[in-house]
Amino acid sequence: MDFDEITDQALAIAGGGPTDAQSMRVARRAFNLLTLDLGNRGVNLWQEYETTQTLVASTADYTLGADILDVLDVSFRDDTSGSDIDTLMGRLSASDYAAITDKALAGRPTSYRVRRTVTGPVLTVWPVPDSTTAEELSIRCFRRTEDVGSFAENVAMPARFLPAIVAGMAHEMAQARAHVVDPARRQELKADYEAKLGRAMAEDRERVPTVIMPDMSPYYRL
Repeated sequence: MDFDEITDQALAIAGGGPTDAQSMRVARRAFNLLTLDLGNRGVNLWQEYETTQTLVASTADYTLGADILDVLDVSFRDDTSGSDIDTLMGRLSASDYAAITDKALAGRPTSYRVRRTVTGPVLTVWPVPDSTTAEELSIRCFRRTEDVGSFAENVAMPARFLPAIVAGMAHEMAQARAHVVDPARRQELKADYEAKLGRAMAEDRERVPTVIMPDMSPYYRL
């Protein structure tokens, strides 16, 4: 379904009168806000993204893309042997990082901290790479869904999430037409959206056994 079809279906469900140019603008904003809210509800597999970051000697901070919401894990990638060897690094909280006495210690990075800023996450590695350990990081993260710019676009998400998005847009459109859509109907649309979104997110999971491991992050710092 392209965005025009999604909008048409959502408006039909929302009701409240004829569609005009203002309604179409509201629909586009509603979609973009709904996809932002998805990032607040947890990690969706289709939002996962893998990238790399080249390390620079004596540089601890690296700003990631503005479209990245958060970092899932980071590995130090060593290619000195001729093949890429990844070693998983430990994530530090703000308190863990603050407790490190020598933040300028040079060496092979074993841990990292993520600061989520307005312009994008900032990744801080420790120890700070030197000329012999300025290799590369392999970063697994998740990023936001692209905004819709025109009604002819196909939305950048799996088809299994479309019923929830249509229901969510119908609720947002009904809210925008609060003067003509009954409050009880708006609550019905909200409940329908939450139920469909819950099913979609429950299905969006990895089919692997659950493994419980101790938190070893304190051992990643000296």
